Formats: sequence, C-alpha cells, structure tokens
Amino acid sequence: MTNVRVADGVLYLRVSGRFPVCLSRHFIEELRFRLDPDVWATLYADDTQVGISNSGIPMIGVVSERSVPGSWIDLLDAVDSGAVVGEYLPTEGGGFLFDAYPAEMQSFLLAETTSMMRSLQSAFGIVRWRYFDDIGDGAEFGSRVVMWSTDGVGWHGLRLSMSLKGSLEPQLRLQESVGEALEALVYQGAQEPLGREIWHVATTADPRTAVILAVTAVEVELKRLIGDCVPSSDWLVTNLPTPPIVKIIEEYLPTIIAMSPETAPPRWLTQNLKTAVRRRNTFTHGGAESKDRWSSPGLLPEEVAKHLAATSDLLWLFDLYRGHAWVMDYLSEETKAALAATSRVEHRRGPAEGGHLT
Repeated sequence: MTNVRVADGVLYLRVSGRFPVCLSRHFIEELRFRLDPDVWATLYADDTQVGISNSGIPMIGVVSERSVPGSWIDLLDAVDSGAVVGEYLPTEGGGFLFDAYPAEMQSFLLAETTSMMRSLQSAFGIVRWRYFDDIGDGAEFGSRVVMWSTDGVGWHGLRLSMSLKGSLEPQLRLQESVGEALEALVYQGAQEPLGREIWHVATTADPRTAVILAVTAVEVELKRLIGDCVPSSDWLVTNLPTPPIVKIIEEYLPTIIAMSPETAPPRWLTQNLKTAVRRRNTFTHGGAESKDRWSSPGLLPEEVAKHLAATSDLLWLFDLYRGHAWVMDYLSEETKAALAATSRVEHRRGPAEGGHLT
C-alpha cells in the first residue's frame, strides 16, 4: 500500500465504554452532544429490546468523522469480511492483526483513538458533574473496544483494544434538554473540575485516604476559584504552602465574591471541614490516628460520610460562585436547610439590623 491518496472516503471512529447507570430512552433513543465540529459524545444502549425504554447495556461513546484514503476503508471492509487482501494474511482465527495495517494507517488510528480516549473521559466527566444526582458517587465508565463505520450506523470492531476502568448503577433520562445543557457547558469551555474528580476517588477509598483526598479536593478548587476571581493572586495561591483553607473560606472569600445569605457556606460546613483538616494533618504527619487506614481511632464510618458530604457541598458552592446555578439542586438536605434558615433570619432582620435583602 502506498501513501498516495487515490480516493478519499469518510471514516467514523467510536471509542465507547459502559455507562455506569441505566439510560431511560422514553423520549429519544440516542443522545448526542458536540465536543468539536467533527467530534461528538453519544449516550445510547447496546442490544435494546423494543418497547422497553431502559433495556440493553447503557453506553457512552465519543465519535469522530474523518476523511481518509479510500484504500484504508477497502482494507477495513476486507478485514471485517475475513477476505485476504494482497500481502495482508489472516491470523489463525481468521482475523487480522492491527500490526498488519500500513504504518501510516496505524499511526493515524493510534493518534485518533488516543485523542478520543481523552475526549471520552472529558465527556463522561461533564455528564457526571452536571447530572450528579442521576449518576451518583464515585461512578466511572467501563471498557470497550474501538469501532469503525462508513455511515455512523453500522459499526465494526477495529481489533484495537482499549483499557478503561469501570464500576456501575442509577438512571439518566435521555432528553433534548439534557443534550442542550451539556453542549452549553462544552461551548463555555467548562470541564468537570479537578477537585470534583479527586472527590469521586475519595468516595471509593479507605476511610483515612477518603478524608485526605476530600480535603485535598477542597484545597485544589479553592485555589482555582481565587485564581479565577483575582488573577493577580494566581501565582501566589498556587505556589504558597498549604493555606489555612477554613480561614480563607470564612474571611477572605466573602471579600472577593458577592455572597447572599442563600449562598454563603453554612457554619456546619466550615466546622466539619475544620475537623477534616485536623484529621488530614494527623494522618499525613504520622500521628497515632494515621497507623491504620481502615480503623483509625475516633474515625467512624458516619464521620467519614459527613466529611464527604461537607466537602462535596463546598465544591458545589465553589461551582455556584463560578456561575453554575444548577448545582443548588445537588446540595445536601442539611446544607439546603441551613441556607434557608439563614435566609429567613436575614429577611426578618432587614437592612436596618445589618441584614441583606435578597
């Protein structure tokens, strides 16, 4: 095979993984949202049953549309049908090795699938972040192979394995409004925040590691938030040693962000974070509590759950300060109640007593 592009054809490539929750397809069978002009994410199901909206294996995929030499498509067609094409001989099982493809074709496919793998992680992250209640804590997607198609409808295996890690469970409804919300975030250049990624890992870790990662998640996002609000402080915040994050949240953050009583971090969050920070410092500096990662003295399962809930709510509030109003739905009931109570008190006090009208 030569490098001469005798005739171009359109090749669709898809990297997909098992979606960790059920997909309700009552409104539409497949949901797509664009990542780039020629790359889009898709939520769909394999092996569905007619008339059952949440049947089949839930999947998330990233699809790209590329122009390639027509001879590459001819070769893929031949490989899929099991035919012998010139020097490309079948393996013992009747298939073809990826190594048998021309070098230029291999380089293209490897580069493209590597890029799509990153896009798949990004697409899943933004879905998990935006529809947190439907997907749940610590969710990841499962592994699948790379597929190819000439029409974007009929798909064939590329004989190129991808290793993707995953776990399972809940349900996300496929509706046009979901795609619109996800595309709006993509067009804004938004991605699942790094702190939220770290927090998800914390939910699947042992108790000691969970506390360490949950506090780290808040530190990371607090620094990023301050850098976004006060660009001139970005270098200082990034390069200083670990800051006193509770004090920054309580005393500094309100000076750079306009907070109403309905959005300022409630006291229960900062007090819980203060305890989590103390524990994190004990664990990382080798205190008595740090010796057993599963049964550190004084660290009960319900306390770990409280630390995870509090740090999650702080991350949601940081997202809110960046302009994502939808995160209010995902705050814990305890935080919602605290915010509502503060708001009622402020309304009763009025501006004459130093309260804020909202």
